[in-house]
Amino acid sequence: IQAGPDVFPDTTIGFGWSWDDLGEDYGAGVDALYFNEGFGTAIARGRPGSQPDSISTFPASTYPRIVSPSHASAAASDTFALRLDFDPTRTQFTARGRMKDAVDTITYVYPDQREAYLAALSEALRSRGIVVAGGERTASPRGATRATVATPLFTIHSPPLREILPALEKPSQNQIAELLYKTLGLEKTGVGSSDSGRVVLERQLAAWGAESDGYLIRDGSGLSRYGYLSPETLVRVLDK
Repeated sequence: IQAGPDVFPDTTIGFGWSWDDLGEDYGAGVDALYFNEGFGTAIARGRPGSQPDSISTFPASTYPRIVSPSHASAAASDTFALRLDFDPTRTQFTARGRMKDAVDTITYVYPDQREAYLAALSEALRSRGIVVAGGERTASPRGATRATVATPLFTIHSPPLREILPALEKPSQNQIAELLYKTLGLEKTGVGSSDSGRVVLERQLAAWGAESDGYLIRDGSGLSRYGYLSPETLVRVLDK
């Protein structure tokens, strides 16, 4: 299984996102192949006060890889709280700390959204007895736009925006906002990037009479510390 052309070729995180937000579920990056809101859950089992005997991941069980040091290497100073440290050189998480209860759960952000999607898809196909030719999943390089010759098996259509917006607004779901932001750029300019999304929004605000010094757009969700909106701009938008 291989990811197709990358319709969102720029970075997966927004401009100006704080580094200490990136490990939280609300700070997960986005990709055209987007799975489980960008994060998963690790379920650790073992004796309280010791390192875990086993760790499983949900909903994708084969991605990412999580390792736990041997019990002999556990330090006496380890806290009664598990955490996952990501090692980018090995593309894996290492579990640190000791079990608080017999079953502990940890939320983690997928280091690669496309890999998580492909892993979940591969698992779903295998669970239904479907054999995929070629075996291992591979993700095309980020930014690749040349289409691979393939035969479409099915098409999934997005729900209408009126059904998506409640899931975006009420819980303040950052990733849906970022996907909408880039999709606007893709639909209106042909490029699904943050910069193209910004151009589309700036054009619309200008059409509504907003002054150019009354706003500064840096991402779609507002997680960036560099986005601003004046009260006057807000009133002009709400008046339309």
